[in-house]
Amino acid sequence: MRVRPRLWRYSAAVMVAAGTVCVAAPAALAYSARPISADRWTRSVCQDLSTWLKARGDADTASIEALGALQSGAVKPKVAKARLDRAIGQGADATDRLVKDVKATGTPQVNNGKHVASAYVQTLNDYGKAYARARTALARTKTRDNQQLAATAQQVNSTLAGDLNAVGVDPVEELRAVPELAVGITAACGDVATYLTAKIDGPCQTALATARHAADVDNQEDTVPDASPQAGALLDDEERTLAQLQNELGACNLPGVPAPCRKPFETAQQLKPLWDQIFATSESTPQTQAAENELNRQYDIFRSDVPAMCR
Repeated sequence: MRVRPRLWRYSAAVMVAAGTVCVAAPAALAYSARPISADRWTRSVCQDLSTWLKARGDADTASIEALGALQSGAVKPKVAKARLDRAIGQGADATDRLVKDVKATGTPQVNNGKHVASAYVQTLNDYGKAYARARTALARTKTRDNQQLAATAQQVNSTLAGDLNAVGVDPVEELRAVPELAVGITAACGDVATYLTAKIDGPCQTALATARHAADVDNQEDTVPDASPQAGALLDDEERTLAQLQNELGACNLPGVPAPCRKPFETAQQLKPLWDQIFATSESTPQTQAAENELNRQYDIFRSDVPAMCR
């Protein structure tokens, strides 16, 4: 009998939806060139981002509520537009504070640290420019018709989402690419990881849930005697689960998954083909043993991938 691979048990992370809102571009501010350690700089930036993401989520909630009231006719267009403007202002203020705080943090003591910090501030400014364009578009809307204003507001948010994604879904993507900062980003930017997890679409989330079930089943197999009825039932369950996983991965828009979250999906794609290869051949062949070894190796990789997801 082949060696049973063991999957790491993974509990779903609490996911905080940080939605898209329209905010104004941050104002200019003198940049601090004060050098500080890479760890201190990263912790400070991650804390600033955590505050920013929460404020974006609060502003988005206010925007959604205002738009819903407008669409239902519960408020007049003038009132709805004022509420939308207040929501935009909340996001604008948060973005302005983020840029100011990151500028004031100084420069990390890494290779080309001044360039790293200034380039990152420019990225944050690009987010701000996207918000400013959205806010201007909403301000130019003069209609007093509920449906027309609602359609315009929805279009503004849709355009803003595209503009923000063009800047970067992951707000620390460029910092992850700096070797001296990568470990600090993983350790300190937990809220960013949670935000990215929430960006994974429904079909991909479903595939992850199925993979977690496969982990549970495989762990249970190690608690029952080989060749027992319980072992047979669990083996059948694992086979069905892997087949389901393969179908769900086919429906998952993997290119749309934020890059730091993508590795577990890529590894999971290897599991079902190896399973099929093992049970399509005789257990005594060298090919089967090689497939078993590779499946075990892929399960080990997957076990490492999942806890590091979005990091």
